[in-house]
Amino acid sequence: MRRIVSVVVLLGSLLLMCFSVQAATKAVGFDFGRGTHKAYFSVKTKRPPAFHVVLRIRNNGTRAILSYRKSTWRKRQALMDTRSYGCEGAAGSLYCEARYENFPEGTYVFFLRKVGRRSTHVDVSLDC
Repeated sequence: MRRIVSVVVLLGSLLLMCFSVQAATKAVGFDFGRGTHKAYFSVKTKRPPAFHVVLRIRNNGTRAILSYRKSTWRKRQALMDTRSYGCEGAAGSLYCEARYENFPEGTYVFFLRKVGRRSTHVDVSLDC
């Protein structure tokens, strides 16, 4: 009887560990009007992250640049640029996807900048 209880407790703790290690997803959408050109959001990680980034923008001649910086850094680092990244177009949208690994843990601030005069909507999905 003790063995059965200990096996059940062990399996329960393993399942709990598996669910607590699952990746967190942050999905944000921004509506950029004619005069709006910048937006940002932050992500805090408790372990060294590997980011999976998906950027989707309406294909109306507007360019988007996604960059990031850690909260302790001064300079931003560019992640994606819809002009030079090689995004795929489908159904009137540009779709960019990338994976980034070996980041130190901490708080990251992601910056999204729209280049162009037209209004557009941009979706950013981030798995860490």
